[in-house]
Amino acid sequence: MKVSNIDSIYYDKLLKFGNVIPLNIKDDPRKFIENLEIFNDNWRQYNPNKDIKRKGLSITSLEGKFEGPDLDTIGQSQYDESSFRIETPAADFARKWLDPFKGSVVRSHVIHLEPGGYFPTHRDDFRDEITTMRIFIPLQNCNPDDGMWFMLEDKPLQFKYGRSYFINTCMSHTVFATLDSYFLVMNVEVNKDSYMTIMKYMSK
Repeated sequence: MKVSNIDSIYYDKLLKFGNVIPLNIKDDPRKFIENLEIFNDNWRQYNPNKDIKRKGLSITSLEGKFEGPDLDTIGQSQYDESSFRIETPAADFARKWLDPFKGSVVRSHVIHLEPGGYFPTHRDDFRDEITTMRIFIPLQNCNPDDGMWFMLEDKPLQFKYGRSYFINTCMSHTVFATLDSYFLVMNVEVNKDSYMTIMKYMSK
């Protein structure tokens, strides 16, 4: 689904409030991770063509299954973020994070960085029109004191576990872990509804 030029302006409107926006959309991260144990056999290598210690569990996918291309490198495939909008069974345990953005949630997954796992320095989008935005939910060991660094340009980010954050990942960023770290990455289509959701839940 292609987002119109009119919708894409909402990303620029959000950036007036900052590159990292904490949201009052929260849930218990420990309970969520415990619930995911029934899907232990469904974790897959994230970007299987790269030998990096990181795994993913799909929250949305092409057909609502845990198999498929949603954990591959999107830029090198026929798909885009909006191709993956059918929820997997794991989505049932993420309702409090997903439901405020209902209708706009696309390619989303839980990431497990093993010790030594990382995402090299990159930008998620270079286009003039940004069609999806990233909502980040830290679940376990996601702060520097806990063994993971999320560097937005040269700044290490600090999170409250279980809280949702809009992050401007068009900026240069890298993530690396020295301990087992878990976080949920939601891709959300940029449109009026998702913009209004962020405005509604923006932490004052």
